[in-house]
Order: sequence, then structure tokens, then C-alpha cells
Amino acid sequence: MNSKLLNKILPYMIMSSLLLSGCGREKAECFEPNEHVHLYTKEMNDGTIVSRYQDCEYLNDHDWIWNEDHINLTHNEIGKAYYDALDSKTLFDGVEYFDYLYNKMANDHDYLEYYYKYTEETTHTVTDKDGNETTYTTEETRQGWSTDKTHRGNTGEIRLCHHQYYAYKPLLINGKWKLFKSDNVDDVREVLEYYPFVGEDFSTIVTKTHFVSPFQLRTVEAIDFYDDFGHPDLENKESSVKNKRTR
Repeated sequence: MNSKLLNKILPYMIMSSLLLSGCGREKAECFEPNEHVHLYTKEMNDGTIVSRYQDCEYLNDHDWIWNEDHINLTHNEIGKAYYDALDSKTLFDGVEYFDYLYNKMANDHDYLEYYYKYTEETTHTVTDKDGNETTYTTEETRQGWSTDKTHRGNTGEIRLCHHQYYAYKPLLINGKWKLFKSDNVDDVREVLEYYPFVGEDFSTIVTKTHFVSPFQLRTVEAIDFYDDFGHPDLENKESSVKNKRTR
């Protein structure tokens, strides 16, 4: 975000923080009589400030901060329904704020999960009305996935967990705006030209399973399976790549 826009929205961010120190949600003073959408901004966890337009008058809408800048929709061909569709998934322009997308991809790392399975015995003692004690044992099987390579009962089955990314595009279908989601890709730039909108979390986890011996279990690392999936080109900090998907 450029310094002019940052300087413009900063007073509203401070004002919103002060007003919301009490109870309830405070509404902004807006005197626009016509249908309109306001600019909202949010500071992401990497420090990037992202903006989008939405039909709202709260000073703070789930950490999105109101700004007096707005779009008058009276003679706007797109209309409020377009912004409502984007707002339904809290989407913003991924190309304009690609720095945030790049930072997220750069900080998403593959990791391993380990499948464990073991039987746990529990001893119970009950006392009847005459004071006689009876002891018995029950068994319960515990199983699941863990990121702990030393977890009890690890079986040697492991899975590589890998981040993939997706984006959205709005299309006008039979007079209604609808959102369409892209395929999952290893680098969001593969789809960004045709699916230009993303949410704060635009990733999903995909997995691939492997089996290793008990001797390998404690030394195996995610990097050992690097070639299982593709990876974003982090040397390229531009918002486009050569290989794009159009679906």
C-alpha cells in the first residue's frame, strides 16, 4: 500500500481502536444518502495493509477498519450485489496486494505427520454396597495423526502435508453475481490472472502418504519428499508467472 493511502486511513484505524475499547460495535458517521460501499482496510499478520470495499458502516468489522472513502453505486454498472458477493468470502484483489500473497507462500512450509496406533489398558476398581472390591481392566485403541515423530505407537506410516492455493472470480450468471473457485495450485500466480480475488487464508493442505522403517522414523524430514509436489517460485516476486491455468 502506498504512503498516501496509509496516511489517509491511519486516523480511522486509531479512532476505531479507541471507540472499540468499550462494549459493543460502534458505527461511523456517514452522510452519503445514496447506495454505496465503503473502503475497509486490515493489517495482516505480516504487517501488510490490505483494502477492499463492502456495504458496512461499522468502524471495526471483524478487524476490518472503516474509511470514509466510498463508491457511490447510484449510477454504477456493477452494483452492490457484486460487492456483496466478494464480501460473502471477505475477498480482496490478490494482484494489488500480492506482497501479502507472496509472504504467505514464502512462510508456508511442508511438514510431516506420523500415524500412531496403540492399545491402552485401564484398571478400574468398584466397590459394592457390602464393601467388596472388584477390579477389572478395559482396553481402548488410540489412533490418529500427530506431528510428533516420537509419539507412542508410531507405525511408520507418514504423510507429507503440503500447502496449495486457490482464488476466486465473480461472474454474472442470469443476472446474479456468483463466485467460482479455481483449482488448487502450488503457486497462486498460476490462476491469479483469471481468478483475481483471494481471502486472508487462501490455502489448503494436501497430503501424500509414505511408509518408513522404525530406523528411519526419527531422522526422516519433509525435505526428503520435496519432489512429491510443485512449489512456488519464490525467486520471482512479481504477481505473474509464465504457466497459468484458466479453468
